[in-house]
Amino acid sequence: MTPRKGPVKAAIIILDSGVDVEEDKTLIDENVTATVIKAGNCRIGVVSVYFEGQASPLPRRRSGPRLSTGTRVYNTVKARWSEFGTAMNAALTERTLTFEMVKSVGSCDQFDEVVETYTECIRQACESAIPPRNSERRLKLPW
Repeated sequence: MTPRKGPVKAAIIILDSGVDVEEDKTLIDENVTATVIKAGNCRIGVVSVYFEGQASPLPRRRSGPRLSTGTRVYNTVKARWSEFGTAMNAALTERTLTFEMVKSVGSCDQFDEVVETYTECIRQACESAIPPRNSERRLKLPW
């Protein structure tokens, strides 16, 4: 590994003694660091990058029509929550997702399946009980 020429600008800090951390020394310098975090059967790759010099790490503003940057899809102000609860229970029953199934998850793949199924149940309940957000509506500024 070559000695650093300047200050460290990219770092990963792990504050949990219950996980193992593997560093890839070939990918580490003052602007880039990479590691693999192991917790039980799960392995997560983490990379931290600092863009140096003329290249800003922030995206440039584009001209033209404004793209939607929010993640809000539903108009929750007009939600029918009792109908949502009924639809959610029906979706969970239809997909036979129970509390016991969630508690018995033993691998990352099983966990991913449970999360995907639960997310689909939420999406289905939202579709039936919450109207979509009006994407044409813009915030009216006070000035």
